[in-house]
Amino acid sequence: MKHRTQVDLPGPRLPHDTTFTPNYTILHDFPLYHDVEVLRRTGHRVVQFHRDQPSRFGVIPRLGTQEQIRWFEFTPGYVLHMVNAWEDGDWIVMDGCFQPDPTIRRDRSEGQLASMLAYLRYKGHLRRWRMNLRTGEAHEQQLDDLNVEFCLPDTELYGVKSRWSYHQRIRPTCRHSPSTRS
Repeated sequence: MKHRTQVDLPGPRLPHDTTFTPNYTILHDFPLYHDVEVLRRTGHRVVQFHRDQPSRFGVIPRLGTQEQIRWFEFTPGYVLHMVNAWEDGDWIVMDGCFQPDPTIRRDRSEGQLASMLAYLRYKGHLRRWRMNLRTGEAHEQQLDDLNVEFCLPDTELYGVKSRWSYHQRIRPTCRHSPSTRS
């Protein structure tokens, strides 16, 4: 470890990944987090998606302090895994597998196992975020409409502009009709 700094957030968060470039680290603050009151009352972690709050990325110099973080706001959602990030002049460009609705829908009518595996009903796609460190501009765009996750870029190019990455394509949820046997 070369550097450590405190980063205050508005409450408990569930970042699963982080991203970096040669000069910056990008912190993730998504509106999917535990309800603190439910945790205090029951001791159970209940994750809720807060659609009224933005997704935020904090760009901090690699050896920076909390006071140097620049926060950028985007569409509410969640990202489990990022592909890569790089610097392009005043811009930080970052790609990841974005879930516009990370709500876990448990359907107990399908049985206990189906309810436990509800998180596998993933719906996400490749998205690009652009953050301008000089002007504060923020842009985002969907890059593809395939349902993908578990991305893997060329690990030699972390933090450097890359063109390709590999993803696990997840087939959309479908129900199979009962088969007929003769």
